Amino acid sequence: MINNSLTGTIYQGISYITTPILYVWLLFRRINHKEDKTRFLERLGYSTASRPNGQLIWAHAASIGETYSGLSVANFILKQNKEICILFTTA
Repeated sequence: MINNSLTGTIYQGISYITTPILYVWLLFRRINHKEDKTRFLERLGYSTASRPNGQLIWAHAASIGETYSGLSVANFILKQNKEICILFTTA
């Protein structure tokens, strides 16, 4: 069995090696107009939007079914409390 320390080291090493490759790949996608140039930094993990004031609920969906279910729940929550902000992301 591999211990957690070794697993973390392997993960960091793979991330260190693949990050420049992924950056170049995203750059080529941007050049070929497959990426929105105004949101390019978001693909690299840098948000360009400021966080809204107040309570924030972050919901993430990985499939169409999860998206529809999540949006139904989000709409229900917003009807109960208009001051809550919901950040909904999808894969």
